Amino acid sequence: MRYQDIQWEDEDSGFNEKEPKKKAEEEVSFEELLLQDASQDEEADIRVGRQVTGTISTISTHSDTVLIELDALHTGVMDKNQIMNEKGEMEFHLGDKITAYVISKNQDEILLSRRMGQSKNPLEDLLMARNGQLPVKGKVTGENKGGFEVTVMGKRAFCPVSQIDT
Repeated sequence: MRYQDIQWEDEDSGFNEKEPKKKAEEEVSFEELLLQDASQDEEADIRVGRQVTGTISTISTHSDTVLIELDALHTGVMDKNQIMNEKGEMEFHLGDKITAYVISKNQDEILLSRRMGQSKNPLEDLLMARNGQLPVKGKVTGENKGGFEVTVMGKRAFCPVSQIDT
């Protein structure tokens, strides 16, 4: 018996050599998939000042860094002291979800911090919050004709009445 003489009885598979191959309902090129991936990157909205949530993937024993997986394409870096309490004990562990702010972003690295206002320059933190359209907490210290005097991150500021959230 030769191979050509064999008759196959597996009809439920839908395979038939004599019929032309059916095309997928929607063929997508590799280039289109890459473009879709790039648009999803933009949708991820990982910009300076934004709040992001990720999973702790690495806590380095040789350095003071923690790696946080934000999504399939993005990994953030955070100082290890950001996940420790005052006693030096770990508040978060490998695999824990953590929410942080994007402090800086370039092609190589996304730097994260759990708290806004932890840098040595509070003015930079305020500008970052403004650029990221993040709300900030302040303490009302006085009142004047058009609004309130407030202290935000140690800086004196003015807040119009229309911008106060009670």
